[in-house]
Amino acid sequence: MQSNIIINNLSIGYKKDRNLKIVLENINLSAIQGCMISLIGRNGEGKSTLLKTMAGLLPSVKGSISIDGRDLQEISRFEKSKLISFVGTANEINKTLKVKDFVALGRFPHTNIFGTLRDEDIEIIHQAMNDTNILHLAEFQTGEISDGELQRSQIARSLAQNTPIILLDEPMAFLDISNKFEMIGLMQRLTRDRNKTIIFSSHDLSIILGTADTIWFISNRKIIDAVPKDLIKNGKLNAFFDNTQVNFDIIKNQLLNFISNI
Repeated sequence: MQSNIIINNLSIGYKKDRNLKIVLENINLSAIQGCMISLIGRNGEGKSTLLKTMAGLLPSVKGSISIDGRDLQEISRFEKSKLISFVGTANEINKTLKVKDFVALGRFPHTNIFGTLRDEDIEIIHQAMNDTNILHLAEFQTGEISDGELQRSQIARSLAQNTPIILLDEPMAFLDISNKFEMIGLMQRLTRDRNKTIIFSSHDLSIILGTADTIWFISNRKIIDAVPKDLIKNGKLNAFFDNTQVNFDIIKNQLLNFISNI
């Protein structure tokens, strides 16, 4: 299954006190199959809203999102569940559910009406838990594990869903530095080895500038689409640090040296 995405003249927003709050307008972006895209921007600038709109969890205000030429709004919920998986930051989780059963929920779109797991499903669940390094947590309840382990479990559930498109909202938020690099490595392998299209939001610039194929950078209610090296060289990344004491030196900064040596 292909997963080329085209976003055309899109406006996004959400309801607040019965009023529609427009967050971003005139968004024009594209993503090809097998790429890893990082969505960056300050809090409140629309990262989560964009991801939820792309996942079909929020309706678009204007414009369109198409996947391989099909308008997202015309794709049924069942078809979307086989096409797109979404990992949010505040999912409601049954705290008494065992981790292995929570991950198994990702297979729901692929099972019969009784949710019967076949050998193939069990193998996929096992692989997802192995990829996210949570096999040792299989028998624990989700309420017994740490925030970082719960984050990994959510990502494992997304992998078990086995969709060509994976959308993640701050997937590294509760991970320590070593686990962040491990997670970014997993996402790279999924794009390169399994041809997944992964779009994730993050604030970890020191990691994503050297690893993401493309960056969607939200600044001043607009989105810039660029490869990381160009975003640094043209100085536009400095907008991320406006009104702060931080200044991004494109000549002396170590990140630029790191990227140039990749």
